[in-house]
Amino acid sequence: MLRLCRLLNRQGLASTAEQLSMLYKMQMSSSVSAGSLPGLPRACRTQQLLHSTVLRGVVHADAFGVAHPSNHNHSHLQQSFSSSQRVRHIVNSVAAPAPTIKHKWDSDTAKKALASLAEEPADFAKGVEVLDSIVKVYTVFSRPDYFLPWQNHPKRESTGTGFVIRDRLIMTNAHVVADQTYVTVKRHGSGTKYRADVIAVGHDVDLALLTVEDEDFWLGTEGTEIMKPLQLGDVPQLQEQVLVVGYPTGGDNTSITSGVVSRVEVTQYVHAASHLMAIQIDAAINPGNSGGPALKGDVVVGVAFQNLPHADNIGYIIPLPVVRRFLSEVQKFGFYRGFCSLGIVFQTMDNPHLRKALRMTSHQSGVLINRIQPTTSTAQVGEQYCGVLAW
Repeated sequence: MLRLCRLLNRQGLASTAEQLSMLYKMQMSSSVSAGSLPGLPRACRTQQLLHSTVLRGVVHADAFGVAHPSNHNHSHLQQSFSSSQRVRHIVNSVAAPAPTIKHKWDSDTAKKALASLAEEPADFAKGVEVLDSIVKVYTVFSRPDYFLPWQNHPKRESTGTGFVIRDRLIMTNAHVVADQTYVTVKRHGSGTKYRADVIAVGHDVDLALLTVEDEDFWLGTEGTEIMKPLQLGDVPQLQEQVLVVGYPTGGDNTSITSGVVSRVEVTQYVHAASHLMAIQIDAAINPGNSGGPALKGDVVVGVAFQNLPHADNIGYIIPLPVVRRFLSEVQKFGFYRGFCSLGIVFQTMDNPHLRKALRMTSHQSGVLINRIQPTTSTAQVGEQYCGVLAW
């Protein structure tokens, strides 16, 4: 405030500087206390009051930082400094409450689709009907710009695959619809795209659920049959053959690749960097296959979601236990909450010198618990449990 007054004096605006100085003294006095403005600290309320007065037309600064008088008449300046008007101006400028937003999963179609998770379908797709229950997903998305958080990156388009699991319920990958602004789906052998809504997302399991309100989408090719869901099976055995069906890049029709199960283990899900069980197969999984079913006969045994870069025909599918956990969470709570975490930081005991220093035998193995996350339930047992967990 003092700097502004000195600047006005140097520019020959002594009267304006005197008026501002008088206003500052008024706000700091007991007669017009800045503490009378609720919801802000005293210093912040005084600064906001002065800033509002300057914006009313007392002075303005140009691009070079030099203050100039505004076009308003200085005789009107004293009236604008009325404390009661200034307090009323700030109090009345409180933002109005935000309007209530109805989420997409609150619609009648979404509620009906989620309610279908409670019961097993009476009939499943068989034979050629399986292809009719696999759809192509078109997504228009806009990634957030973390260096400029007030804006997003330009909109882009991507494609993926989805399949029907319940009445009016389509499953796909979470990364297929991530940061989506508009999602459409197209049936096998059809040229019509239908608007789809995302009603549940689980980023750590890389799964999402879609629904379509248009009834024409769910009708069969003859217009009388409802699109049948695919049956969910179990974890396949090693060396069992599976088929991956989807819409990969390079064409517009359905693509089918075959392979065998080569590994079942915990691996990293690239989309959210989570570590969960996954099934490795040697079938080709390319961009566009994401969200498509891995079939053993007519039964779904997994959901294609990623491949291994710089490797030939190494793909990964999400196993059915992870899928069922996702569906059970959505059915119970209406949204996906996530997998629990033990809340510890540990390291393996592969180093023989480390095992010897901790007095472990040559036949023992285990992990060394370095730290317990303080925000987890594990921290309630205390730090005394940090140490070697051997077996």
